[in-house]
Amino acid sequence: MRKLSHFLLPLCAAASLAAQAEPHMVPALKSGAKIYSFFYTDTQQLSKKGINPTVFKQDIANQIAPQGLLPCWTTVDLNDNNMRCGDLASGQMQLAFDEFFSYTGETLLPKLDLVVDRNAVFKQVMVANFLTSATGVPADVFGRTGRVHLTTRAAQFGLLIDPGTATSIQFIVNNQALPPQPLTPGVTQFVAVEDSHGFSDVTLIAGGPLGQGFIADRLGFVPLASF
Repeated sequence: MRKLSHFLLPLCAAASLAAQAEPHMVPALKSGAKIYSFFYTDTQQLSKKGINPTVFKQDIANQIAPQGLLPCWTTVDLNDNNMRCGDLASGQMQLAFDEFFSYTGETLLPKLDLVVDRNAVFKQVMVANFLTSATGVPADVFGRTGRVHLTTRAAQFGLLIDPGTATSIQFIVNNQALPPQPLTPGVTQFVAVEDSHGFSDVTLIAGGPLGQGFIADRLGFVPLASF
């Protein structure tokens, strides 16, 4: 008669595999997501023009809240590359330095319809994985690998993409590279990854025969605690 341990070993192995990370693509983020759109304003200029920066920013937040969006404020309106979003001082969502940049050029991504004081120094910006020149034209169309760090452990992460010159996007989560997700040129697409075991870091690798530059907005994540 075979010992019970002979039967338990395969079960233990199966349980070990089940406990490993299993990232996969999903079409949308579930409820409870924190989704950010990106904006720029010069707080010093607001104050000089008699506009309270805190009140101004809260007004923008109130206007986009019905769409399930949160504002992420950039420090400049072109090539800002230290973008941090969220309530924590360090930022709940951190876009890697020198890998993501603010972008103010032409894009297929939708602009939000906002009511803003005409005296305010204000722009809605996007996020790009390439540098832009002073004229807003991509300066390095091949793009860069982009990493996002989440200080709140997440179960899902996603973003709305204008493919630009990229024809695919690939996610790496928990050291596992998913198959590249095809992107259709000229068509915006929401792409997202899920791992119910949780993760804190996401790497995005764009691919394409001519270039890998893409533009994005509405970057978001679902905290593991609310998944």
